Amino acid sequence: MTHQLTNSDRRFDDFTTVTGVVRHGDQRGRRLGFPTANLHEVGEICQDGVYVATIGIEPGGPTHLAVVSIGRRQTYYGPEGIRLLEAHLLGFTGNLYGRRIRVALRYRLRPQRRFDDSPALVRQLREDVSAAARWAVRSGFAHLIVTAPRTEWSKGRWGLKQRRLPEDRCRPTIRALERTELIATAAKSVPKNADPHQWVAVKTGLPVADIAWRLPHLKAP
Repeated sequence: MTHQLTNSDRRFDDFTTVTGVVRHGDQRGRRLGFPTANLHEVGEICQDGVYVATIGIEPGGPTHLAVVSIGRRQTYYGPEGIRLLEAHLLGFTGNLYGRRIRVALRYRLRPQRRFDDSPALVRQLREDVSAAARWAVRSGFAHLIVTAPRTEWSKGRWGLKQRRLPEDRCRPTIRALERTELIATAAKSVPKNADPHQWVAVKTGLPVADIAWRLPHLKAP
């Protein structure tokens, strides 16, 4: 089912769906730290923007939470860029090239915009991911949240090397989403001139490093 989006239609039950085969891109998202699955068949989606979405991997694969950008990537290619759907699956570390996926757009976070440089874009992408996680907690999709892939240091022949932990040790967890929501709630009442990360750590009892990872741009009001 296809649903025509309007400016006021930010959350909807009759959601838009797009199905297509993941194609190779320029891998710019991977270099920025936000790898994406790209679809070119987006003609039926009228409104560009950044969305929270659920993505099913076909046939019969798991469903993931994602931040989806639909537009022409004006930061790098201007208004004449190719219109794409770029989906960053939260916590996903596999390879989707050549796989068919079904993208269900659940909530429109913001319109597309052009950024001055890559660091500014990365800061916004981090905020988009945090916003998507908070939406998932509020809207009954917390079970789709996957904790970020963890790493550890191992010592080999050539010295210390950071390696990714096996995928089966990074399973979805509702507790991770509950932590994000707890931190976001506490962050709303940070006193003026207080260190935000330290204050929220005391308020919630969570490690400062965990708070800094979940809300990296937390600032005192």
